[in-house]
Amino acid sequence: MMNSKRNSKRKSKMWLILRHKKGELKILQDEFKKKLGNIPEIFCPKIKISKRIKNKTIELKHNFLLDYIFVYDKKFSCKNLIKNFQNLRGLKSLLPNGISYQEEIKKFINLCKLNSDNEGCIKQSYFDNLNFKKGVFLNGPFAKIYFDVLENRKSFLKVIINQKAMTITKNKNFIYRPV
Repeated sequence: MMNSKRNSKRKSKMWLILRHKKGELKILQDEFKKKLGNIPEIFCPKIKISKRIKNKTIELKHNFLLDYIFVYDKKFSCKNLIKNFQNLRGLKSLLPNGISYQEEIKKFINLCKLNSDNEGCIKQSYFDNLNFKKGVFLNGPFAKIYFDVLENRKSFLKVIINQKAMTITKNKNFIYRPV
């Protein structure tokens, strides 16, 4: 019985955290396919950001974690195999301590999935429970405007923008994040 518990721990999901080179995620996926025989599961949450171009507001999707991604394959439990990934094309770096923090990684991924819309983009609900003093709006009429937090309640946020106090109702219309 003790052996089966050890084996089940070894076979639990193993996520790697890595950074990819800009514009080379597809190349990195192809490299994984060559090494593993398949493309591993990749978790890369996105966030919608509004941008104003020529008096039009355009909503763009950006990687929430910039160039970091989480990658899973059942073969990742073999440490020797992981060492072979150090020089993959498209890879900037592989975080070596990710192996030690599997529970935290799983919790983070689940939190992101729980607070994502049907397109896989992080919703404002992800940020609502964070305690922060300064933030920036990512969309709407206040896009790219920084603010100081006076009060962070469940249903509203009191902020100072350009020395003016405002109350922002927490809803789907505004997306902001801590800075």
